[in-house]
Order: sequence, then structure tokens, then C-alpha cells
Amino acid sequence: MLAFILVVLAAQANCDIVLQALNSRTVFTSLLSHHLSSFHQAYPRSQLRLRATLFRANLQEVADCNKNEQYSCSINQFSTMTAKERAQYTGLANSTLSSPSNALHQPLTAYATPDSLDWRQHGAVTPVQNQASCGSCWAFSATAAMEGQYSITGGTLRKFSEQEVLECSYETKWPNYDGCGGGWMYDAFDYVKTAKHLSLLKDKPYKAVDEVCSNSGPSGLKAAEVSGYVKVAQGDDALAGAIAITPVSVAMLSTGKFFSYSTGVYDGAGDCKAGQYPNHALTGVAYTRDTFVIKNSWSNTWGDKGFITLARGYDVCRVASFVYYPTMKATGDIDGPTDAPTPLDKCKDEVWDSSCRDENTRDCPGIYTDGRCMEDNMLDYAYKYCRKSCYFCNNIPLQDLAGDCPKRIAESSNGCKSWTVEAACPKSCCAEDGGDPTVAPTDDNDGCPSGTKLCPDGVCRHEHMC
Repeated sequence: MLAFILVVLAAQANCDIVLQALNSRTVFTSLLSHHLSSFHQAYPRSQLRLRATLFRANLQEVADCNKNEQYSCSINQFSTMTAKERAQYTGLANSTLSSPSNALHQPLTAYATPDSLDWRQHGAVTPVQNQASCGSCWAFSATAAMEGQYSITGGTLRKFSEQEVLECSYETKWPNYDGCGGGWMYDAFDYVKTAKHLSLLKDKPYKAVDEVCSNSGPSGLKAAEVSGYVKVAQGDDALAGAIAITPVSVAMLSTGKFFSYSTGVYDGAGDCKAGQYPNHALTGVAYTRDTFVIKNSWSNTWGDKGFITLARGYDVCRVASFVYYPTMKATGDIDGPTDAPTPLDKCKDEVWDSSCRDENTRDCPGIYTDGRCMEDNMLDYAYKYCRKSCYFCNNIPLQDLAGDCPKRIAESSNGCKSWTVEAACPKSCCAEDGGDPTVAPTDDNDGCPSGTKLCPDGVCRHEHMC
């Protein structure tokens, strides 16, 4: 029975196991045990009954979601947490709210923005991070926005330090304030502008705790520096106009089924009500005529590999009401090659490197299909023992891990946009998409990403924005 559960849980999109767990004590107990082990959630024995109750309630919510909503839900790290514990993973704090008097105000709705844009395809988005149980979402949102703007302005994608932003943004403004209690993104922009300093993640790693501000190490701001920030007018069209310029910091209400979101277009129905105040900061990285793609900071075990797609046109959960992005100016210095990891070109079927193989041929395909290659607790193991399955080597030939890929793609409501389908059938999905969905920045075009040009002020923007 347990082996069966592990196989089905690896797919996560299969709702049958959730329904079976709700109707079978044996399945429920085995599923809960596997869940606690997978997410390294070690609760004292006195709490196990509470955790089981929470897990059952979450299973029911997932089942109801998958039955009634246009998007899908799944079990994740929040499935055994209380509402208070979940709140520690947000962190937009009213106590630090102040009028952003230093902001430029731009409506942005007057610009003729492209119909769609995804900064992940233009080398301006770093991999999803994990803020853990520190209310530092504002620091992650601000850092991601600065990474995007730095890539566009400076020409190099860098992974900056959320820890420095967490420690230093309120050190002077709010003495003795704990940044894990929450904050606002524009305060981070103000700090970096004033300090003219922002460490790289490799020089100042994240600790999920606010310590005394330390910024004496080298700064990663070489090719560009923060010159200010923009407060975007409210509304979905203005949000799209802002994302057309750069990845942006957004605030929204994250509650209810948002915590269990997996794939599809989330509309907030039943979770958010008009006039409610946001509690979480994220980063807007893409838009279409009908949707927004938002980057979260809850690791890639949440949502659609760490991202969520929102319906456009409804200010879903206030996502278009509190939008900010940093402005930067080029320094004239040249930064080196990118040190931030970017998506591998999985759709390029190159010559096989015979030295690249899985040491664990039995478990590695399942680890990849389960989306666990990049999990914090799995990365070292996967990199050492599952290099082939997890695409951790150069020149790896593309192959499907499942034998019924055409059927899986046809029967999935989201096709290859479903993580479980794309993970099991990468070769078939690439053939269906007509090539690699990841578009790297061009090497010409004055160093600007594809679709942009170098404006007279030295900043890469879409032509109509110059």
C-alpha cells in the first residue's frame, strides 16, 4: 500500500489518492507519514493529533478545490500548519507602512504595451527562493525586482542577498525592529539607493532571521545602481504596463486556497473580498491579455514550481493595487558573466556526454518527476546521484520518462503546462511547443534582451518606452 501511495503522490495531479485518504484510515495514515517525512516536519508526539486534523481538513480543501475551481490544488508544505504558522510565511506589515514620499508616480496605462511579456524568457528572473517562517516576503519581492531591473539596465543577471535587505532596510528607520515581522518593498529600494550597496547571495546567504546590519562586504552593484522607485497607478492595465518595463513588486492577500494552489488560473473567488488589505509581497514577472504570472518566495514545492498564474482584469486579491518597481541607472562599469542559475535548455537534443549518468537508477526518475531535484533537502543528493534525470550535466539528450506521453498530454486539462506532464514528458512537450520555451538574451542588440532596445539614457526598454 505504501509503495502505491508513493508512486501516486509523486504525480500530485492525481486526485484519487486524496479521495482515498479521506475515505481510508490506512491510506490517510500512510500519506500523512510520507508527507511529514518529505517536508521534514518533525512535530512532538503531543501535536500529532492536531497535525492529523489539519492534514485531513487540507485534504478536503484540496479535493473540493479540484472539483469546483478552474485551477488545481495540491498537498504541500502548508498542509499540516495552523493559520498562525502559515501567516509567518507572509510578511507585509502595516506597522512599517509609511507614505512612499520618494516615489515617482506613473500611470503607465497610456503606453501601448505588448500583448504579452515573460521576463523569465529574457534572463531577468532568478530561481524561486524560500523565505521560510520569517515574514520577509517584502525583502524577497524587492530583491527579485532589483535583480530584474539590474539585468535589464546592467546587462547581467545577478542573485542578490535578501539577507542584507532584511537586516539593513529598517536598521536606522526603525531601531530594534525585527524585519521578520514584515515590511514594505519601497523601504528596501530606499535602503539600497542610500547605501549604494547590495551583496550577492553567495557573499551573504539567507538565514531567515534578522541580525545586526552588516554590509561591509563587496557590493554586487557594479554595472548599475538604484536611483529611486516608481509607485504604479492602481489597476490591472497599469500593472501590465509596469511589467512591460521590468519585473515589479506587488502586494496581495494570500489566504484560503492560495496556500494549496498548484496549477491553472487562480481567481481568488471565495478567498478574497473587496476592500481587504494585502498581507503578502511577491513579484510580477509576466503577463498576457488574460493573466499575470507572479513569483512567490515559498520554494518550488509550492504552486507551479514556485509561481502562480492570476486572472487579469479583476485586481485579484488586490494584486494590482500596491505595485512598485525600482529605477536604476547604468554606472558605465561592465559586470562579468551571470552568476545566477538560469533554466537549462531542455529542448535541445545535443550529443550525449557518456560521463553523465545516474548513480541511483531506481529512484532518480521519480525524484525528477516529483519535482524534487531542486528542493533544499534534496539538491545535494540529486546533484550527486541523479545528474542525468535532473538535467545537472551538459549535453544531455532529451527523453521522455513516461511511455504514454501523447495520452498524458491529450488527457491533461492543462496539457504540457501541467508540471507533472511536463516533467514526465519533456521531449514530447518540446515537440508540441515547437522548441525551447526558454529564450535567452541575445548577444547583440547593444547587450539588451530580445524585444528591447538601448534607449538614449543607457537603459534597455521596449521601443515605445524610450
